[in-house]
Parts: sequence; C-alpha cells; structure tokens
Amino acid sequence: MMVSKLRSKAKEASEWVSSKAGIEAQEEATRQSAEVLKRLREEQRVAPKALLARITILIAVLLFSMGASYRTPNFTIQTQSPQLAEEFGKSAEKHRHDLAVLWLGHALPQWNQPCPVTVRVGPGLGAGGATTFVFNKGEVFGWRMTIQGSRLRVLDSVLPHEITHMILASHFRQPLPRWADEGAANSVEDKTERDKRRKMLLQYLTSGRGIAFNRMFAMTEYPADIMPLHAQGLALCEFLVQQGGRRGFVKYLEDGLETDKWVAATKDHYGYRNLGELQNDWVAWVGNGFPGSKPAGSGTAAVRGDGLRTAGGQVVVSGYG
Repeated sequence: MMVSKLRSKAKEASEWVSSKAGIEAQEEATRQSAEVLKRLREEQRVAPKALLARITILIAVLLFSMGASYRTPNFTIQTQSPQLAEEFGKSAEKHRHDLAVLWLGHALPQWNQPCPVTVRVGPGLGAGGATTFVFNKGEVFGWRMTIQGSRLRVLDSVLPHEITHMILASHFRQPLPRWADEGAANSVEDKTERDKRRKMLLQYLTSGRGIAFNRMFAMTEYPADIMPLHAQGLALCEFLVQQGGRRGFVKYLEDGLETDKWVAATKDHYGYRNLGELQNDWVAWVGNGFPGSKPAGSGTAAVRGDGLRTAGGQVVVSGYG
C-alpha cells in the first residue's frame, strides 16, 4: 500500500514537471521518472519511513534537475534557475507589449493559453530559436518556443525576434511571405546581430547566393539555402521601413496578402512600378552602405544590380521581378 502511494506521488511529480517543461525537458523528465520507479521497486523491502525519506529525496532531485519555471499571463518559462526564469518571463511580456505597439500601434489582448518557452543559456551557445504555432480557420494557437544563447543575446535579440513572429501571426492570422516574416523579426534584434547579417548579405550578393525579388516574394516555404533569405529579408524590411515606417510596412503586408498582388501593393505603398525597380534601388542602397531613407519610388538607381560594385566585389542578384 505504501509503495503504491509513493509510486503515485512520483508519477504526479513527473507530470507536474512535464507540464512546465519544453520538449527536451519532457524527455529528461520521463527518463528520470523511470529511474525513480526503478529505485522504488528495488526499495520495496525497506521500512516505510525509510522508503518515504528516500523517495522524497529522489523527487526533490528530479524537480531540481529540471530547472525552474516562471509563469506570466502569456508565457511559461522553463530554464536553469529561478532568477533567469523570472527575468526571461518579465522580459518576454515587456517585448510582447512594446513590439506590438511598435508594429501595430496597440497592445495585443492576452492569449487564451500561455506559450511554453524552453530556454538554454550558456556563453558558448549560438543565439537562435524556433517558435511553432498553428493557423486554423482564422485562429492561431498551439504556441511553443525553444530558444538558446547567452543571457544577453536571449534578452536583446532572441526573445524579441521570436515574439515578433508571434505578434505578426496574432495580427495576420495567416502565414506571411518568408522574407517579410524573417525580415521583421531580424529587424528588432540587437544592432550587433543586425550588423552581422548586413555583413553576410554583402558576401551572399557577391558570391551568387542572392535571391531575385520575383522569386523571393513568391516563397511560401523556407529555401534550402536559408541564410541569404534572412539577410535579404532584414535589409529589404529596413529599406521599406525607412520609407514608410513600421506600421506602413504592416499595412503593405495587409494589402499584399489580401489581394496576392504584390506588384500593385508595392506601387501603391512605395511607388515602385514593379519588383525589378524595387530590387534595383535596394541593391544600390545596399552597395552604398545601407544609408538613410530616400524618397519612395525614386527609380533613380545609378546602375542596375549587376553593375554595382562594392569593396567586396560585384553584386549579383540573378533575375529581375
């Protein structure tokens, strides 16, 4: 009877941890829970009080090994320590509010269910992550985020990047063009991360890895060579935001998604007659070192994309819109 009750307590502890943890944490919880039950079977001949003391220690070790959890109205953070969990949770809520105001002009209502967020923190971890969710009949739900990086990069780049995806998904309630979704998300990262992408963009454009705008605007899935898409999406987003602001960029996406006529939407919002003209001006802007805004639809690129030269060599974006 005592062993049966203790097994039940161990199972409940495992279920509680799993409900708070991300995918990797759940797998670890399952493994360690199995270990607890194995030790229970080995201890069945131990006196009840001694057995109770031992299983209490085992459960404590299990919970400690799973790290700490912190819940906010819209996020449940799982990470190594209570201090980090609380810091990331509060930061996530602040980013959610501030970025929604930045892009949409207003805060979002609270989600029906908080998003589970699993965070791995370490000085040697590359900054990055992924957020999954489901669109169905005009609704978006099933949030789950898994991210990693140094504490600083998680706070100033990874969280705002992933939360921007969530804000745009909540607003549009349908998939965005890949370049626009990643461009917007990359544009809110820390300057050090954005500068890295700009540097990589020049390498891509001078090594034949540039993506023609007529192909990039048609992409609904990520290409096999994904990094040029991130870099170009960031630079094009910044180029357009300079001309019409972030809310203007959102309105542009609204019109393009509604009609699926991106050439017309580009002309209406930015004055470019076609994607080729936009591409030419954008390539010239990149080649000049990403300078400040110029009038929309100027159509005054000094040279075509395949004639522009930078310190890194010749910029080539194969194909035109």
